Amino acid sequence: MADIAPVGLLGGTGFYKAAAEESELEVFDVVKVDTPFGEPSDALTIGKLHGVDIVFLSRHGVGHKIPAHAVNYRANIFAMKARGVENLLSISAVGSMREEYHPRDLAVPSQLYDNTTGRHMTFFDGAPAVHVDFA
Repeated sequence: MADIAPVGLLGGTGFYKAAAEESELEVFDVVKVDTPFGEPSDALTIGKLHGVDIVFLSRHGVGHKIPAHAVNYRANIFAMKARGVENLLSISAVGSMREEYHPRDLAVPSQLYDNTTGRHMTFFDGAPAVHVDFA
């Protein structure tokens, strides 16, 4: 596998392992990564899916052991970048109050409300002040 994995997948609630028996993911390695921001949520699974090199990380850890407000997002993103990830996709499971949305439907939100308070919100804690577009 190349040093650069162009796609990183962050699994959310309900998506804890990329290496399911019925998966077409060819797993090359599972590695722990140290970061200046602490430990990521879990080890990184490195492999190939449909011909694309990927790195998978369970956002809440296998078994959903980390609540949303305690996820070390900075460590997770740093670990992905350290493995050469250039594009990061986040997979999440959420509910809906609208009947037209059914389980297994794919939705791309146009608005987002982040209620995970009590965590670091940026990689840039010192001067100068740096602003990163959330979109």
